[in-house]
Amino acid sequence: MVVSNFKYVVLAVALGITGCTGTDPIGDLVQYSSPMTTAINDELADDALSRVATVQADTVVQRFHIAPYQLECQGFQLALCLLNMPGEQAGAQILYGPIEGFDYEWGYEYELLVRVASEASQLADALQPSHQLVEVISKSDYPYQQSFEYAARYTQESLVKVAPGEYLLAGYQTLLCDATSCPSIESALTQNQSALLRIQYGDQPGEALRLVAVICVESLSAFNDACLG
Repeated sequence: MVVSNFKYVVLAVALGITGCTGTDPIGDLVQYSSPMTTAINDELADDALSRVATVQADTVVQRFHIAPYQLECQGFQLALCLLNMPGEQAGAQILYGPIEGFDYEWGYEYELLVRVASEASQLADALQPSHQLVEVISKSDYPYQQSFEYAARYTQESLVKVAPGEYLLAGYQTLLCDATSCPSIESALTQNQSALLRIQYGDQPGEALRLVAVICVESLSAFNDACLG
């Protein structure tokens, strides 16, 4: 995914990022209550793993649990990134690049088998994808009318107004607001402040997201402590 309209390059160090993937240090940003209604079948996953005939020496096959929404993330430019929630014993992992062969849809939760290239092989071949889809184990039901929290740190770059009551989220996803929620986001944009948003999925897959509320607005420097602490 390439987002071309953003103007700022922010060092990944500011978010505690050390590589192409990492554990997000901002606790509440990735707190996640699963809306999944179709249970993951562990036996199905184990069977899928057993069908992976060959694993190259410089790759390993891992099981990924992809959240039904994406998060604002930054590398060379502002974008939306997939969120891997591997389990209670492992931290949330933001993926700063696509999973080759994976067709992601907002609102659905996925269990995947993914071939992950080693850091050494990525350094040796910059064109080699770091993540490749092996198999989709499961895909959840669509979470009609459920919501999630979204941290928009750089609102003027991540929320672009395209029409009254309509925004483009990180250059990619349509976000609608109403007479109650629009003034709050307009105020945050005018003051160039960060905002914690409550966003609801559309009525049907592929429909625009809806802004339910602006939970917290603060300056960028104070945002983590004031809104996510």
